[in-house]
Amino acid sequence: MTAATSVLSLLIVGSTAPARAEGPRFEEQGLYAPAPQSHRSGPLLGLSLGTGAARFGGYPNDASKLDDARYYSSVGLRPGVVANVLLMAALTDYLNVGLWVGFGGFGAGTDSGKTTGGGLRVEGYPLAAIRPRYRNWGVFGQFGVGSGSLTQNDVVTTEGTQSFFSIGTYYEFEAMRQPGGLVMLGPELSTQLIDSASFKSQAILLSLRFAFYGHVAQHVTKHDDAL
Repeated sequence: MTAATSVLSLLIVGSTAPARAEGPRFEEQGLYAPAPQSHRSGPLLGLSLGTGAARFGGYPNDASKLDDARYYSSVGLRPGVVANVLLMAALTDYLNVGLWVGFGGFGAGTDSGKTTGGGLRVEGYPLAAIRPRYRNWGVFGQFGVGSGSLTQNDVVTTEGTQSFFSIGTYYEFEAMRQPGGLVMLGPELSTQLIDSASFKSQAILLSLRFAFYGHVAQHVTKHDDAL
């Protein structure tokens, strides 16, 4: 009976002993803060305006004249201006997806070229998840349909419509933050290619990119500025 009493006493003491104080939870130390979208989110309206240089070459848009050297025309790099309009969505802190349409004009006088295009644009922020300090550095790709033409001495010597491809990089600086949106702007460097059976154009461009995010994620992790 004495042994049973001793065991019972030990159980009672163990159950009523004050619990050991727990240390601060992991997330309270600022080491873990789940935030699906802590920086950018919602619809994105964008505009980029820039300058650069492009070259053009090809044949008249006539099947009987393709690959005939007598009809081939080309010019070297010509300076010009470009504009792109973006209608996108920020799906996560590191991915924007949407549509774009763009226009460009290059050269003057006897030689001038024009480009247009539109299609899908994908923007990524490679360091957003692992180095928040550099979360505003982005890369992008544009894919779609493009067309262009080269005019020499007031005569269109080559033109065509087919594929458009562009890649580039940019950096966003926060210009204005309001409860209803976030305005970002920064430089953008890119290269583009328009390729068809009768016409080809390559360009390198430097632009100023404006972006308005229609909804701003309000949560900011404690460790963003430290990484």
